[in-house]
Amino acid sequence: MEIAVAIPIILILLRSLIAFLEIKIGRKDALIHKYILQDEKILAEGILVYISSLVLVVIDLTLGFFISLPFFIFNYHKIAFLILLYFIMFASFSLIKSFVNKKTSKLLLTNKRLILLYGTFSHKVIDFSIDSIANITLYKGFLGRIFDFSTVSFTSTTGAKLSLGLFDNLDLKNAEDFIKIFNEAKIQRSSDNTGGHVSM
Repeated sequence: MEIAVAIPIILILLRSLIAFLEIKIGRKDALIHKYILQDEKILAEGILVYISSLVLVVIDLTLGFFISLPFFIFNYHKIAFLILLYFIMFASFSLIKSFVNKKTSKLLLTNKRLILLYGTFSHKVIDFSIDSIANITLYKGFLGRIFDFSTVSFTSTTGAKLSLGLFDNLDLKNAEDFIKIFNEAKIQRSSDNTGGHVSM
């Protein structure tokens, strides 16, 4: 019983240590300065949120509670505690992963490009020219209305959805402001390319 209790505690501590190293190594501040061009300036940064992952954590803990409850009722307290402990372990893994992603991912909009940087022990960079992006689609679902965030996706000028690596869609706290700045930047680039005349 002692070993069964010790295993999830050790794994949680080990995952926390790995997460600390991931965040330490995976910060993108230095990489941003190296990747931004000399005549390029950052206009906005998307505030990434991971509410959907937190909801899964709550579901995981709730499920663990209800599975362990009959064992508590019939006085199998050790088994109930063990079941709940393992569900807590899995929930903590999801929570730590979301926290690491938040600390090691950046979504930037410059006057030239949309840039997504992510990864921990290895850095990954995806970028698209503003001119290649036709529009940004915004969706605010039930969770978005409760926790005040929106899901965004990007469509290319060919009509295809732009691939963002591991991220199918992005949940942003400041989606409306981000899209507004994107549209202003796109209009400005069109104005610059046409010598100050933008066709409407």
